[in-house]
Amino acid sequence: MSTNQLADWLNLLHVPGIGPRVYLQLLAHFGYEPKRILSASAKELSCAGINPNIAYSLINSSSNAHIQDLTWLNSSPTHHIITLADPTYPPLLKEIADCPPVLFMVSNESTLPTYPAIAVVGSRKATKNGENTAFELSNSLSAYGITIVSGLAYGIDSCAHQGALAGKTSTLAVLAHGPDIVYPNPHKKLARIISENGALISEFPPGTKPLAAFFPRRNRIISGLCLGTLVIEAAQRSGSLITA
Repeated sequence: MSTNQLADWLNLLHVPGIGPRVYLQLLAHFGYEPKRILSASAKELSCAGINPNIAYSLINSSSNAHIQDLTWLNSSPTHHIITLADPTYPPLLKEIADCPPVLFMVSNESTLPTYPAIAVVGSRKATKNGENTAFELSNSLSAYGITIVSGLAYGIDSCAHQGALAGKTSTLAVLAHGPDIVYPNPHKKLARIISENGALISEFPPGTKPLAAFFPRRNRIISGLCLGTLVIEAAQRSGSLITA
């Protein structure tokens, strides 16, 4: 994909009101050509089922919104951007109803691992027994060639990542913020090790701060990448059960 084509994908991503579902709706109508979408008329957008407010935002959108994203991309060989048009886009993730049209990735590799993946998620305030279980199960699954996917949070998530890192396959951390941020902050070292041995993944552009509403969105990507979800010590109302 050329830089200009990628810029169109990113500019569309930044249009106010265009979340994953509207983005996919536009792609379904216009084809995988964001350039056509960005130059569409109000009538064409109406025919695509786009409401007038979003159509107005789209018609008046900035042609330079992509600059910060491309600056991040070009700032390190470990920074990557994957779109739905790329053959390296995770095939399982495409199957969910509102898959992210663009993924930002920090990894030594330019593509995601091809191993089968299992999500391991659970309480941020896990017991010691729960943390040990997350580590041991993730380590055992890794020994059988399974990638562990989690959310880099305290408790079960971090133990799952660490168990996988002690095994033979990689681990993926899905972020609820931009790829240039580590949250929680004490997990900076863990995030760096994951990026060196697996990948950090986000649907949010660089500079996006972690907000409460972004964590359920993050969870659908965790589950969408995986064959199944293993929950350890989750509360009855929790993001872990949303993932499951």
